Amino acid sequence: MKARDAARRIFQIEIQLLVFASLAPPILYTWADLFSQQLQSGADYRALQPVYAIWILDATLFRDRPEYAHRYRLRDDRGRPLVDHGTIRLFELSKFDVEPVENDAERWLKFLKDGETLDPTRLPAWMQPPIMRSAMSTLNAFSEKERDYHRYQSRQEALRMQRAVAYEFEERRAAEQAALQAAEAALQAEEAALREKEAALAEIARLKALLDERTKR
Repeated sequence: MKARDAARRIFQIEIQLLVFASLAPPILYTWADLFSQQLQSGADYRALQPVYAIWILDATLFRDRPEYAHRYRLRDDRGRPLVDHGTIRLFELSKFDVEPVENDAERWLKFLKDGETLDPTRLPAWMQPPIMRSAMSTLNAFSEKERDYHRYQSRQEALRMQRAVAYEFEERRAAEQAALQAAEAALQAEEAALREKEAALAEIARLKALLDERTKR
């Protein structure tokens, strides 16, 4: 998600479900890309505004670092900033285990990590602020929509299966009907051939009998 505030500062929020070892370069690249895109042709550098990137990671990126929160800025070896043009914040949910939850950042991280397991009728104290209750209502609405979607998909899949079975049955019945018609046609042709053969034999017998009578005379 990307947004601007009233001061024209840029905010980027990413929730990364797939975490891999080489994720750091893409994180820096997307921040730099947003920062550089601010200047259109002929624009002055004074138009540049800070870019704040927030990455929420569903798994561990830095296995050798115990902290769950990381903050990066452009600074020299003594901690002095080059320019104050934003930060990159990383949060590893796999490491987040804060009790008690005391501030808004912790509330949101815990909600993102544990929100699906909460009972909306018995929310804990840290979920009582209005904005968190609103977030829970939104999550419930999404969950209900997801359940409706899955029910709809299950119904559609059942209908597709019924149509597939009916189509296969019709194909089999049509094939059996065609085979039966072909067998009947073959039988009729065989019967016709037999009748022609019998007629031919009868004609031969008649002619033979006629020849015998003339011979006797």
